[in-house]
Amino acid sequence: GGVIRVFPCVPKSFTGNFHRLLAPGAFEVSAQMKNGKVTEVRIHSLAGGTFSLLDPFVRKKKILTLTLQKGKTMMLKKNRKLQ
Repeated sequence: GGVIRVFPCVPKSFTGNFHRLLAPGAFEVSAQMKNGKVTEVRIHSLAGGTFSLLDPFVRKKKILTLTLQKGKTMMLKKNRKLQ
């Protein structure tokens, strides 16, 4: 359960990244941020299933509910979604 949030508490001008943090449901989450804007999010499923992600690319709160098969990775970028 729960909603995955990337960079929830960083300064507005933050630049950095993290790799393979484990989220509930056996999802590995990686993300990049440049000058306070998320540039990329990757989610890899270790077990298969559905997850909820607070959309990091929009100003208003929007929750995305997505499903991945075991072993698959999804890459999200602003204005497009790749699998």
